[in-house]
Amino acid sequence: MPKKIISERALPRLLLRMLAIMIIPASLTYYAWHVATENLAQASQAKFETMALESERALRHRMDSYHQALLGGRGLVESAGSVSHDEWKAYVNALDVATNFPGINGIGIIEDVQKDSIKEYTQKELLNNNRLLNIHPDVSHNNYYIIRYIEPESINLPAIGLNIAFEKNRTEAADRARDSGKAAITKRILLVQDAQQTPGFLLLAPIYNPSMPINTAEQRQKAFLSWVYAPFIGKNFMNDLTESQGTTLNLEVHDGADDSEDSLIYKNSTDSAASTPLFTITKELQIMQRTWLIKWSSTASFESQTSNNEPLLIAVTGSFFTLLCGIFVVTSSIRNQGEVVLHRNRFLPAIGFCFISVATLFVYNIILQTENELISKDVKREAEVFRQVISSNVNNRIEALSRMADRWTTAEGSKRQYWQRDAQNLITDHPGLKVVEWVDPNYQVQWVEPLLGNERVVGLNILFNEERQKALEGAAAHDKVTLTPPLDLVQGYKAFISYFPVRKNGEFDGFIAGILSIEELMRDVLQGSNTSQFAITLSYDGAPFYHSNKTGSTETKLFFSEIIELHDKQWSLSVTPSASYLSQTQFILPETTLIIGFVLSLLIAQLIFTTQTAQQKTALVQEKENLLATFVRHTPAAVAMFDTDVRYLAMSSRWQKDYGLQDKNVIGKSHYEVFPEIPIHQSHWLVLHKRAILGEVIISEEEPFLREDGAIDWIRYELHPWSQGDGSPGGLIMFTENITERKKMDSMKDEFISTVNHELRTPITSIMGALGLLRAKNHKQLDPKSEKLLGLAYENSERLSYLVNDILDTEKIAAGKMNYDLKETEMVSLVVDIVEQNSSYAERHSVKFVTKNLVSAAYCNVDAHRFNQALTNLLSNAAKFSPTGEDVEIRIEITAEDMLHISVTDNGPGISKTFHSKIFDKFSQEDGSSTRTKGGTGLGLNITKTIIEAFAGEVSFVSTVGKGSTFSFHIPTIRGDRIKDIA
Repeated sequence: MPKKIISERALPRLLLRMLAIMIIPASLTYYAWHVATENLAQASQAKFETMALESERALRHRMDSYHQALLGGRGLVESAGSVSHDEWKAYVNALDVATNFPGINGIGIIEDVQKDSIKEYTQKELLNNNRLLNIHPDVSHNNYYIIRYIEPESINLPAIGLNIAFEKNRTEAADRARDSGKAAITKRILLVQDAQQTPGFLLLAPIYNPSMPINTAEQRQKAFLSWVYAPFIGKNFMNDLTESQGTTLNLEVHDGADDSEDSLIYKNSTDSAASTPLFTITKELQIMQRTWLIKWSSTASFESQTSNNEPLLIAVTGSFFTLLCGIFVVTSSIRNQGEVVLHRNRFLPAIGFCFISVATLFVYNIILQTENELISKDVKREAEVFRQVISSNVNNRIEALSRMADRWTTAEGSKRQYWQRDAQNLITDHPGLKVVEWVDPNYQVQWVEPLLGNERVVGLNILFNEERQKALEGAAAHDKVTLTPPLDLVQGYKAFISYFPVRKNGEFDGFIAGILSIEELMRDVLQGSNTSQFAITLSYDGAPFYHSNKTGSTETKLFFSEIIELHDKQWSLSVTPSASYLSQTQFILPETTLIIGFVLSLLIAQLIFTTQTAQQKTALVQEKENLLATFVRHTPAAVAMFDTDVRYLAMSSRWQKDYGLQDKNVIGKSHYEVFPEIPIHQSHWLVLHKRAILGEVIISEEEPFLREDGAIDWIRYELHPWSQGDGSPGGLIMFTENITERKKMDSMKDEFISTVNHELRTPITSIMGALGLLRAKNHKQLDPKSEKLLGLAYENSERLSYLVNDILDTEKIAAGKMNYDLKETEMVSLVVDIVEQNSSYAERHSVKFVTKNLVSAAYCNVDAHRFNQALTNLLSNAAKFSPTGEDVEIRIEITAEDMLHISVTDNGPGISKTFHSKIFDKFSQEDGSSTRTKGGTGLGLNITKTIIEAFAGEVSFVSTVGKGSTFSFHIPTIRGDRIKDIA
């Protein structure tokens, strides 16, 4: 043990000397910590702004989509002149607003009727539609704005016959829409049909006589016919705009420019009222001729996700090093004063070096692993996005070809000129589709479009080998779509071919074949995706057939693979981040930690050795200077220390790297000599440097720096004074950060975020609406073949819509974002209504729904919309799998445990026991032609089970192969005193 003899007189001087030396590394540590914290805050702010922008775009997109639905209704009225109640109901039902337009309460028509014409108007409505309108309330002025139709009618009964001119907000919005010719929304209102009386609004679009001019407000008033409108409940309309809403982002919407409670339309918050968000954005938006104030705020979840330990690590490392500096001063001073005798131990430097090095490697590995996990999650998420984009776009082209084949079968063949025009339209509308062929029943290519460049395939027999012959003959026999593996075609490019069997007079009539160029298809499909940052490879049966242009990273841990299902084929998608992506997403923290750790190891070893060997005060002073310079040199930031003449005293390695000084010795030189462009182009910096030396702290968040070669860098800097031991100015410490790349990255991220990924549902809805309208308007005028063709087109659109909605619901469930509006609901009438709504589907499959009610009323706590979705899944499955002419029994009863028991029984093929354990799995469908030909996504039962369990219920089933299946819901009832059994 060392002997220590310290005088009381020497102790105060020793403490002062120690504090004087420690203040500089402590200051540098604080500056580095402050900068790291600021960088983290700026990165988090940028991410938050991106989420807010995504939310704003989603809000505008949703409003624009719903506006398009209203414009479709306007087109119906303007083209027909007048619309009956049944025609309007058919149009709205075809839109399926509950599924495709979440948050909308319905779509209706409002008509302007003079007060003295009310009686005549109601009599006309009674005569034409057999409906007696209860027009209410009365107003003193002459104009009545009457809601004539609103569908679905069941949830909007209080609004039918409502005179919206009774209230100023509604009247002003209607007049504004009529006079401007543009859609308009009302101010914040309470809908009469909303039992909870929560804030909402109306969206109104004017309808004019198409034969009259509407260039001026006066002309528009003369040509005006009525309004098509939609009521919205704010909480329903604003929910689930983006995935981040409610999890990492809170949204608040106010009517007008103030944020008072009286103007509040919508607010969601997952945090306590007492918490104050770190990030907020407030913005005024112009929405359909109305100003909305939007406020976005961060959640505790977002703030925890965006935080990291880099500032803490810098603080801990700097504090530890500052402490070592203090220990060095104390031990060396005592040694020189002869007041302590040290026992030398030459093993201590080696022990200190090894200990710190091992600890550094341990921390480095932890940080590196955490960073790789974060990057892996991002890459995996991108891989799933690529899978969805490729799958949906390729299947879209396959479905288009399938519809062409359906048209052939429906028309029992086609004239060549009609077929050719149809094929040309398909090729034009679907990039990547290079060639369309008709293959005759003898498997020889007869028609080709375009013929130019494809002459050699005419007459070609497509049965190249036994395997292909077996596949195509099986497809012909079972009317199944067949896809080839990727092929090298005689036309000179790689493609795959999809074959669609067609029939004529019930007999096999060959195939409609579509040749899709893989290179052109992928170029179009991936356009706008983040392909610049990832290497994408598509493989079939282990053999790659498509590569993107980018070279991926060789890091196998960051390689992700997804399976793309395409009818009877599977593609394998591999996604690997590019080197540029990794360089942009990987932080310098692991390497910085490693460098600092090993430098600390060396410094500690050196410190121990120097402490043991120091003998003179001059040596102690020199060691202090070396220690300080070493700290500045290895600080994980661009830091330089200057004297009062702005000459270099010390600088960090990061400073040397950022400013190209690695091979230059600039210590002792003037900063203006090293950078002569500063006095010329940034002369104001000379003034700032002087102010900092005199004691002022100066911070600039961003400023351009003109290089001597004319290049411009963007930098962020801080200037801090430092003082001599006697308090006189010693110079300044300058911290800078080159943010040029960060500004470029911010711009790239904004461009990427601007890509809207919600463009599938609206086209499908528009197609369904148009087809539904055609069927409703023209079913009596169409010949049977055309009517059947329309029906097939509508069913295919409906099937695609179900697929999209099932996938979206599954993603919501997986993300924990499936919301339920649980209310006390009378279940018997609800079940009866749902069965009636689906009766047309049963008729389509030539079966009949039969309901057996063993109770007259029962009450459960459910979300009626989601329950409708769950029961509809069971009804559609039962209808699809039931033999023609059979009944599907829906049974409603109460068990002894006061559980509501709802069962759906079919007489279908049943479910094999080996598949029972998988029946509720995602994408689960039993193999076999009897099930695969029925279609479906394999998601319905999984979604159904999730929904019923959200109501504290259960789903069960019993099935016997060859006899049928019974699926049952068991949901707890409430208000047992109101449950009525039927004797």
